[in-house]
Amino acid sequence: MSLSGGYREASFWFRISVLNVVVSEYWHVTNHVRGLTTMELLQLLFVRNAYLTEGFLRKWWLCS
Repeated sequence: MSLSGGYREASFWFRISVLNVVVSEYWHVTNHVRGLTTMELLQLLFVRNAYLTEGFLRKWWLCS
C-alpha cells in the first residue's frame, strides 16, 4: 500500500515538473516571438488558456 502511495506522489510531482517546463518554454517562446509584456503573457497563459490547462491536468490525472 505504501509503495502505491509513494508512486502516486512521485507521479504527481513529475507531472507538475513537466507542466512547469512546458509553461516556461511557452512563456519564453511567446515572449520572444511576439514581444508581449508580462501582464499580457499572464493574461494569455492563465486567462485565455486556463481551460486547456485544466482539461489537460484533469485528463492526465485521471489516466493514472
